[in-house]
Amino acid sequence: MDTDDLKKFIEIANCGNLQRASVKLNVTAGALSKVVKRLENTLGTTLFDRIGRNIVLNSQGAKFRQYALHIVHETEQAISEFIGADHTTTVKLSGPAILLQHQLSDIVKGLHSMSLEFNVDAVWEGQALSHVSTGQSHLALVTKAGLQEHGARSELTSISLGKTTYCIVAGKSHPIINSLIDGNVSMAGLSSFGFACPNVSPLCGIRRGMGSDGWHDEKMPRYIQYRCNDFSTLISLVRRGLALAYVPEFVATTEELATINIVENQSCNEEEVVLVYKPSLANGWLNRLMQTLKNIAQ
Repeated sequence: MDTDDLKKFIEIANCGNLQRASVKLNVTAGALSKVVKRLENTLGTTLFDRIGRNIVLNSQGAKFRQYALHIVHETEQAISEFIGADHTTTVKLSGPAILLQHQLSDIVKGLHSMSLEFNVDAVWEGQALSHVSTGQSHLALVTKAGLQEHGARSELTSISLGKTTYCIVAGKSHPIINSLIDGNVSMAGLSSFGFACPNVSPLCGIRRGMGSDGWHDEKMPRYIQYRCNDFSTLISLVRRGLALAYVPEFVATTEELATINIVENQSCNEEEVVLVYKPSLANGWLNRLMQTLKNIAQ
């Protein structure tokens, strides 16, 4: 049993189909079938149940996958400890698009001394965490609330990248700008201007309240004029002065949008952004990377 077979087994388990796994691995389905048979013969047990054209891990397979993930992860990190820092490493990073678009540049700007390439995958928080657990990603960029909501995973740990508060934003040409007094507006003054909101949370992909953006519509009703799940399009509406939005402060900063305060509102939502990974015993590239990011964040 070698790590190459284990890597193929993990990919087959993640895909649930030999043909799909063969496309990803650039190996014939027949060759992958032989890998499965070889592992099953070595272990003396079946690892998959065949359901039509798909194969699904049975209880023994699910248990073995955890061992395989651990062995592959530790092996890769142990090798990287001895290869040295000059070797180019591909970092697989997953997370919601809103976090990737506005936080990725802050993550990589302090890593110029490391030979890294990034493979970025925009997915919801739950998927990002699952990808790290199953070896499909090295890192998950999520919120602390999202990490807690999807349950503790003993094999994963996280570092904080800082906290952000939510704020109302507007484009510089939006008509509300002319009615502001020191950047403030009353709820009455806000009520005639439309918001752009997603149908589902841009973090977890689940509908959360009326606007799914963290605004408490039950306490402070507002006029929702645009519904848009694509965050880039939503921000485009804001930049062009067509709508307001309720977003994290880092979005306002990177998009150079005006921020608006409500006179009656003394509280605001806050999120902590974290980077989740699977540590290893070896001082490989992943542990070194996370220590560097931890030092930068402090």
